[in-house]
Amino acid sequence: MSFSWTRVGAILHKELRDYRRNRFVIVTMTMVPIVFIIAPMIQLFAANATAGTAHLNTHIGLSLIYMLVIP
Repeated sequence: MSFSWTRVGAILHKELRDYRRNRFVIVTMTMVPIVFIIAPMIQLFAANATAGTAHLNTHIGLSLIYMLVIP
């Protein structure tokens, strides 16, 4: 079996066309990263100004660990 960039390009083009037609895939691909960006920001802004670094690292680190656990 030989490697062909034409075949790779055709498969990539087909996959991208399928993704464009399927709204669920597009919504999932956009909403999940947005949630992972917003969740740590909410926790950061909701923390007290007098909160220590360890406290912030714990809360923000827990929300960021979800990115590793969910997939």
